Parts: sequence; C-alpha cells; structure tokens
Amino acid sequence: MAGLRLTCKPLLLALGISGLLALPAAAEEIAATSKASAQGDARMLDNTSFDFSSCRQALDADRMLLRLHVTQQWDVNSPEAEGHVRLDAFEAKTGTTGTPLYTVEAEGAAGHILADCLFQIDRGLEDLEWWQINDLATGTLLFETMAEPLIFATIDDEQIRSSNAAGFYVPPDDEADKRLADPHVVGLVTLASDGKVVSRFLVTASDPEKAAVLRSYWDERRYLAVIETGKAGALGSATAEEPLSKRPLSLEVSWPVAGLALRLPIGPGGLRIEGASVPQGLEIAPW
Repeated sequence: MAGLRLTCKPLLLALGISGLLALPAAAEEIAATSKASAQGDARMLDNTSFDFSSCRQALDADRMLLRLHVTQQWDVNSPEAEGHVRLDAFEAKTGTTGTPLYTVEAEGAAGHILADCLFQIDRGLEDLEWWQINDLATGTLLFETMAEPLIFATIDDEQIRSSNAAGFYVPPDDEADKRLADPHVVGLVTLASDGKVVSRFLVTASDPEKAAVLRSYWDERRYLAVIETGKAGALGSATAEEPLSKRPLSLEVSWPVAGLALRLPIGPGGLRIEGASVPQGLEIAPW
C-alpha cells in the first residue's frame, strides 16, 4: 500500500485551478486529491479538497475559493495519532495563485465547511471530545468547545433569520488562562450569532471538588440543546418556527452523569442571566 495515490475526478484535476474556477456557481465540493501511504506500522492520510463560498457577499464577484487540507498520521500499534487541518480562503477570481484572504489551521482529525458560513475543526485526535468553530467569512475563531457544537437558527418579529452557534469550553488541567484555571471554574458558555460572539458566561461551582468532577473529560459528558423556555425536550431544527417574542427559547447545558442542567434564556442580543435556571451550587457570570 506504500505510496498508493487515489485521485478523484481526474477531469477536474486535468483542468487545473483555472478549470475549477470555471465551474458554475452551484458547484458542490470538489474532491481534489487523496493520498494514503504506509511504512512499516506507520500510516498516513493526506487529503485536499476545494469548495466555493459566498459568505463574504451575496454577489458571485465576492465568492471565495476554499482549499481544505487534512493530514493524519498514526501507528497501528498505538492509540495515539497526529493530525493537522488547514483551510485557505482565496478570492475566486484569482484562485490559489493569489494571496490567501485568511488561513485557519490547527491540530485536528477533520475539517468541515458547514452551512451558515461556519467552519468546524474536530480537534480531538484520541478519546477527547474537542471542537472549534470559526467564521467562514473572515476565518475568525469564535470558540472552542468540549460539548458538540450546537448550530441553530432563530427569527425575530420581522422574520429576520439569525444563524447561531453555541459551545461549552472546559479548561484542561494545564489551562494557560489564569481566570479559567481557577479551581472553582466548571466551564465557559459561548454563543455566536451571524459570525460574531454575542455572549460568554463563566460557570463556576462553590465547591472546587464538584467543579473538578464536572470538568472531567472522562467521567462526565456535556451536551447542548435549545429548549422552549419552561418546557422539557430539545427542539432540534424547529428553533426558527416562531419569533423569540412568541416562543421564548433557552440554551441548555447538561451534565448527564451528575444529573444537572443549566438553562440560559436566548434574547435578540444573545444569552441572558435574567430568568436563568441554575443548579444549586453553581453560579454564572458574564465573561
């Protein structure tokens, strides 16, 4: 298998970048190359793909050409792995010959170009659940999260739709930020709307031992959901069926092992402390 190279859609590759740029605006993701190799017990995957995005503007003249490069390396005798994700955004009219508008890169196992102009990197290479979300229009890092990112939409009274992304960051034992390294910290809730962070709340526990239990990557899990305020059950894709003024919504952060759930009302400008449901022993504060 050493040196095996798989090429997808050879006609597109033969056209080169200029051919890629000539594709119609409705073109979906274009797989460029995928290479797998093996040397002894070592394995490597190297994938590059291209896609178009109109996140900067609605006009085709402002479209971007996105190049996503993902590599993975591991040993068949070890559970450990290494991976790297890089996204380069170019002006579609210049292609990859131009200077990137921005570059996003991080250690990770996979990269995903999401709907609503978001880019997700799966940072967890082993058993650790860890993701990051970037704004696809600018490449700006919105947040890192140890709960699976929650992407949902809301509408206001004028039926204007907002795209939202929520995450919950759990600081590791070697956290560099002294504010997050405090032993009382449980985690950081972040809500981004239309490519900008609009709310951040720090969750703490009065008992540092309880905080440590809730921070555990291995003995606890964290889940995010949007619920109708005062009612149980995640709404899923139904979050934008009615304006927030007619059906109030809350963001729920839950710890299933501990049996705890924190609920923060969602307002037009982000999350609110007023009306929040906070488990006993926990506190929330703006970050």
